[in-house]
Amino acid sequence: MKLFKAISLAAMLAMAGAGAQAAVTVQKDNSNPFTIPGLTGFVTLGDDMTGMTVTARFSGVGDGPIEETLTWAATGAGSGGVTSTLGGWGLSVSGDTFSAAWEFTIDGQAGLGQLTSFTLDGGALNAFTVFDTSDPQPGTEGSANGRDFQFFGGCDNCDANVVYSIPVAIAPNAAVGDIYHVMTVNFLDDTGPATDFSFRQDTDNDARRSNPVPEPGSLMLAGLALAGLGVARRRVR
Repeated sequence: MKLFKAISLAAMLAMAGAGAQAAVTVQKDNSNPFTIPGLTGFVTLGDDMTGMTVTARFSGVGDGPIEETLTWAATGAGSGGVTSTLGGWGLSVSGDTFSAAWEFTIDGQAGLGQLTSFTLDGGALNAFTVFDTSDPQPGTEGSANGRDFQFFGGCDNCDANVVYSIPVAIAPNAAVGDIYHVMTVNFLDDTGPATDFSFRQDTDNDARRSNPVPEPGSLMLAGLALAGLGVARRRVR
């Protein structure tokens, strides 16, 4: 997440050269804002993003394009990810997403071809993750210093257009334009990777993750249960 520690910034600068040849352009779609009650804090770990969906799209080999959507799950203390049910790819991150690398694995022998795009949706059902970008400054209150998508390794010749959409606002304020529910990475001119690569992207968590709002059905069941207890007590008396 967004931290101002000099050591973290120094580490960022030291490792920025890993993807120096890769070209990334950032686009922000500020339509359809979504309001949340707040953010949980400055650190989001890999196991804090459960419920987020990951959709990967590949060129395919012979049988045409391949697309698969998976739901993020915790895989250990501080770690989370997805593993393809079809086989051949996965995405994971361990540690604080502000500094840790996201690892995208692709089996070059699985017949997937090149990765053409992928989408992370932190606003999916039962998901409470937002993508925290670096601009504008100052950003949304409680989000500190964010970070845009950046290739870290294994994708030196990749060209990508990164689109952030569904801007997130903290009630009662309007969206600032630095945190978003959805991030889509589109690879341009057939430069998508066909083998493992890594990237960095800062995330935050919606405060509802710590204080989830019960679904209407759950509230109704709870009400019926309480009503039943009331009837039982009256009968005992």
